Order: sequence, then C-alpha cells, then structure tokens
Amino acid sequence: KSSRGLNLYGPLALDSLTGSIAPGHHTYDATVDLTRTGIEWEWWFKKAPGIGARLEKLHFDLKPGKSATLTMLAALDTIEIDTKASLTHRSGKWKLDDLKATSANVSMGTANKVLVFPYVISGGTGTEAYLHWLQKSQSPEVIELTIGGIIDELSMLPAGAKQPITGKNVRVDTTVLKSGEERTGFLTLHTTSADLPPFGTRWLLPLRAEDDPSMAAYPPLDRDWTYTLSADNLVYPPWRGTAFSGKAYTRKRESGFERFEARIDEGKIGGVYASTNPD
Repeated sequence: KSSRGLNLYGPLALDSLTGSIAPGHHTYDATVDLTRTGIEWEWWFKKAPGIGARLEKLHFDLKPGKSATLTMLAALDTIEIDTKASLTHRSGKWKLDDLKATSANVSMGTANKVLVFPYVISGGTGTEAYLHWLQKSQSPEVIELTIGGIIDELSMLPAGAKQPITGKNVRVDTTVLKSGEERTGFLTLHTTSADLPPFGTRWLLPLRAEDDPSMAAYPPLDRDWTYTLSADNLVYPPWRGTAFSGKAYTRKRESGFERFEARIDEGKIGGVYASTNPD
C-alpha cells in the first residue's frame, strides 16, 4: 500500500518487458495483465479480481533519484484509458506531481463495478471523459482533481431510495480541492432532460456512504460540496418544467438548494430547500 492509498493484491502477469539502462537514465517498456489482481485506490475505487484490466504500451522513463514519467494505454473491462503521469523524487520519496487520463468511451456498467459511491449507476456510455490530478503547491499542500465527460444516458439510484435520478445528454465537470486542511468540491452538470425523485426526497447524498467499511483505514474527511445544475427539461414531482437552474449543496449536517427556478407552463417556480441530515 502506498502513501497515496494505492493497494494491489493477488497475482499479476508480466507479458513483456524490455528496457535500457544508462548512467542517470533508465527506460522500460512493458505489457501487464491485471485481470487477476485486485486494485484499490483509497476508499472510492475497487477493482475486484476477475474484472479485466491490462496495461498496454507502458513506457517508463526514469532519472534515478530525480524524476520519472509514465505513459500507457490502460484497459479496464470495456474501457480504454490513455494515461500519463509525472513524478519527482523529493525528501527521499517518489511523489506524484501530475496525472492525466482520458477515454473516448466509458461504460456506465463498468463504472458501477469499480466506483464505491452511495448510488447504483447504470445507463449508456460516457464520451470525452477526463481525469486530471495535479499537485499545484507543496507548501502549503494544494491538490486539485478534475473529472468530467458527457454521458448519453445516466441513471443513479441513491442508497435507500426507490426512484433513481435519470438524465439524457449529461455534461458533468467536477473539481475537488485540498488546500492545507480545507477541502471543497464543485460539480457543474447540464442535461437536456432529467427526472428527479419527488420533492422532499433526500437524494443529494454525500459521496461517501455512512457505513463504508473502509472508514478505519481512511477516516472520513469533511468536504463541502457545491452543485451548479441546469436542465432543458425537468420532471421533479409534482412539477414538470423547462429551463431549470439551481445551486445545491451538501454539508456535514445539511443538504439542499440555495436556489432553484424553472418555467412551468406560462409561469415560473423557484425557491430554496434544506434537509437536515441525521447525526
């Protein structure tokens, strides 16, 4: 297990390995099969053994004790991911500086297999998907993670709910920040059409489930989330509307809308809404 929370277990297959070693500069090329390997990243990503995974065209460029870069085409189940990472050797340790990953085709079914969130995810396909992890500053430590893409059809069933959140042509862009001890998250989402659970239902859940078994290994860290939401067409029982926009939030003990508005027939509806979470 690494200091960044990466944990691998079970066998892996090194299908090929070549390289060259010169003073102060090493290069390696490899192909690795991780289908029988379990992969966990902190609390939110878990690939069980048996789910297909390969590292193709893996190229590692190393300057011992100084820096390293890694490029590869990673395959996870039905998803192919172009990946590039850079690391620097500081204070006796290798530390990640920058990680970029992109994919042209992301299956929602595969996402549901490996993401540990209090929602059951299903639907169609994501395109233009991206992930960028960046250490922006070392002192104070500032880390930024951005994730996003476009999903043709999406269904998310909140834990304990009877009705899912559904959307079509969903564009989502997420930024997660850690600046010193302050942690925040921002999500912007637009969809051409969306169906939400009935008004008054608690469906804006913290991304981490309260009964997560990894709590001991990765204690929960408070993070305030802000959501900027918009939809061309929206069903939010008992209302049906168009031109919906809203700003929502989740805090440690409360979630809700700072504001929301939509057109309904010839008029408009808007307001605020808050729900107190149980202690």
